[in-house]
Amino acid sequence: MKITLSELLHQVANLGCKDFYNLTANKGLYKISFSEALNEVPDNVKKIGIIITFLDTDRKWRVFHFNGTSKQQWFQTSLWEEYKINSSKGTTKERPVAPEEGYEYYDSNLKKKILYNGTSWVNIDGTILK
Repeated sequence: MKITLSELLHQVANLGCKDFYNLTANKGLYKISFSEALNEVPDNVKKIGIIITFLDTDRKWRVFHFNGTSKQQWFQTSLWEEYKINSSKGTTKERPVAPEEGYEYYDSNLKKKILYNGTSWVNIDGTILK
């Protein structure tokens, strides 16, 4: 079954999963930074192993897993692991500005999948994008 990331996150949030918290669905928050997201998670939701998600300042989904050993470590950003969504699509203008090396993107203007090599966008085979 094909489903968009947005639909998947919405469905998971509606299941009431106690180890997953969607700030965008539950609190209507979007265009927020990671530090703002950490501040907005309700105290009764904070726990070891929780996964949080939200729409960031670029309106891209971000998903983080808390790897701390106590709730007192909540704001130690080194204890959070980000789950990268390593494939997306959109127009040439909507491409991420500086994604991680290896990020794949379907450019609907070019009608093909392209790759970010760490410094620039290239064809999937690594050749210069034209």
